[in-house]
Amino acid sequence: MIVKESLIGGKGDKLTEKNVDKRQLIIGKIVEKEHSPNEKITTEIALDHLAENKKYYSNLVEKGIVDEPNAIRLYIKYFGTSKLPKKYHKFISESMNDILKPKSSNEIQKVLFKLNEIKNIINNIDPRIKAYTLQEWLTEFPWQKDDWVNGYYLIITNDINKTEDILNGGFSVSLINDNIVKAEWLPYPEETIIGIDNFISALKELIREYDNKFADK
Repeated sequence: MIVKESLIGGKGDKLTEKNVDKRQLIIGKIVEKEHSPNEKITTEIALDHLAENKKYYSNLVEKGIVDEPNAIRLYIKYFGTSKLPKKYHKFISESMNDILKPKSSNEIQKVLFKLNEIKNIINNIDPRIKAYTLQEWLTEFPWQKDDWVNGYYLIITNDINKTEDILNGGFSVSLINDNIVKAEWLPYPEETIIGIDNFISALKELIREYDNKFADK
């Protein structure tokens, strides 16, 4: 990808790294390495583009015109796969293995805190669905213990006291980082990496589709 850029008097001259989305800038530095190995120069070029469009580099990936594999991998990590062109899907399997696996007690507490934060958001969407941490699930349904491996993720299913099968059984989500989850089962046809906000929106849409389907019945 060739981008014409003037380093002197560029639109990003008054922009600092603190004023832009850090994710965009990291991807931008990788993309702009084709112009120079000098990080100061690649940073300046990236800032010029981000001054024009704060989503410049994620937009480039979504348009399918980024060739740098590391930039594409970082896009998946930061923004998920919902807008990823098919030509880049070969990189998804690599990211699927990047599930957050806490080791220290401090890391575990941070992961559990984030999972509970997401769980509470989900549980406030609709009373007919419910999210559990794995630990909560095994406490409520101990007979399933042998069927589950230890891990840190959420199980999202229909409320067992309701008769409606909105989620067609249910699915689970694992943390990739603070902004990205890996969704397994529905509402996606296969494992999908997606931003948490987009995941919540997709879940709400799934419920709306269910209600619209049965509205006239």
